Amino acid sequence: MKLDVKTSREMTKPHHSSFWQKKKEKEELAKLIEEQADISSISFTMEWDNEAKELMKKVPEGIVETAVSNAEEFAKEKGYTKVSKKSIQELMEKLGMNLDDM
Repeated sequence: MKLDVKTSREMTKPHHSSFWQKKKEKEELAKLIEEQADISSISFTMEWDNEAKELMKKVPEGIVETAVSNAEEFAKEKGYTKVSKKSIQELMEKLGMNLDDM
């Protein structure tokens, strides 16, 4: 019989102990780092607001570069100085798509 010592120790910690707070903070930090890595791997050639960047996380991995390129091209055509959620929404409407379906 294998015994998971780490799990056994966790079960002995009271819910109000600093152990659980530290564990939660580590998990949140790991999640934040993962989310930033997803965004940082995308090549942006113009300024993007945070909402627009968040939308790019929902785009399937194989077409992210195309989606970014199309969003930037559309924003430039419209004379926008940066890509925003609004400009992405306009582009999607032009393409017959709905932002809420993402």
